Amino acid sequence: MEIGDHVTILRDGKYVDDAAVKDIDVPWIVQKMTGSNKSYPKKERDIDWEKQDTVLEVKDLCLPKKGGGWLLDHVSFKLKRGEILGIYGLMGAGRTEVFECLMGLHPEHTGEVYVDGKKIKIKNIAEQIKNGFGLSS
Repeated sequence: MEIGDHVTILRDGKYVDDAAVKDIDVPWIVQKMTGSNKSYPKKERDIDWEKQDTVLEVKDLCLPKKGGGWLLDHVSFKLKRGEILGIYGLMGAGRTEVFECLMGLHPEHTGEVYVDGKKIKIKNIAEQIKNGFGLSS
């Protein structure tokens, strides 16, 4: 709502409603998306994220593209205990490839991955499952 001026709601692949952002609020969006008047109040939390342990850190993740260039070009992020990380983007932006690399589907990737502060070597999918990783579609 901070970056757009119009919202269109689709549910189960069908048009539900649309409106200008200035005329709606989050409960309106939730109602249109879910079909009911659910409430998801924001919980105020006083968490000092600097003091939270880093559970996953990815440094300079790169995935070369066939024919030259990169599917992923030095992607880095940290995930703290209790945090929820969402990765989104348009088709072809590399979001799927980030997870595929973390799962061991692209052995040609480069970069470093740390779990609970320990560097891991991503070998294959079975090893990543043992490391606590999972991916579903």
